[in-house]
Amino acid sequence: MGKHGLLRIQHASKSAVSTKTVKDSFCRAGIYNSKTTSYDLKQILSNCTSTISIEEETHIMEVIPKLAAILNQNGELLDSDFNKYNIRVEESISSKDNLVLSRKRMVLLTNATLVQKEEEKRKKKEEDKLQNLEKKRVRKEKAEAKKTSKVAKKGNVKSVHMRENKQSDVESDEEW
Repeated sequence: MGKHGLLRIQHASKSAVSTKTVKDSFCRAGIYNSKTTSYDLKQILSNCTSTISIEEETHIMEVIPKLAAILNQNGELLDSDFNKYNIRVEESISSKDNLVLSRKRMVLLTNATLVQKEEEKRKKKEEDKLQNLEKKRVRKEKAEAKKTSKVAKKGNVKSVHMRENKQSDVESDEEW
C-alpha cells in the first residue's frame, strides 16, 4: 500500500505541475503575456482586490518605470516608494515593510542589496539573542547570589542562637 501510495502522489504531482500549468498561471496573474512575452499590467491590476479608477490606472502605468528602477536598485518596494509617487496602498494595522520576505508586496530575492540587508538583519537578531541570553544568565546569577546570601544570613542567625543556647546550657549546668 505504501509503495503504491507514493507512486500515486508522484504521478499526481507530475501531471499537476507542468510547464503549461505554470505558464497559464503566470498569464492569469499578469506576470507573463504569451503574445508580448512580458508582464501584462492591465491583467495584474484586474487581479487587485480594491477597485482602481481609470485615472489611478493611468497614473500607475506612468510611474511603473520609476518603481521598476527602485525595485532593481533596492530589491524591494516599500510603502514610502508608493507614497512618493502618490499610489494608494492598502491600509493595514502594520506596515508591510516590517513583514518577513515571503509576506512583503514586492521583493527580488536575488538582489544583492536586499540579500545584504537581510543578512545584516539576521546577524543583528543573533546578536540580540545572545545579549538577551547573557542578561538572563546575569539575572539568574544575581538571584542565586541573593538567595545564597539570605541562606547564609539565616545560618548566621541560627549559629548565634545556637551559641547563645550552648552558653545558657553551660550556665545552667554550672548552677546544678
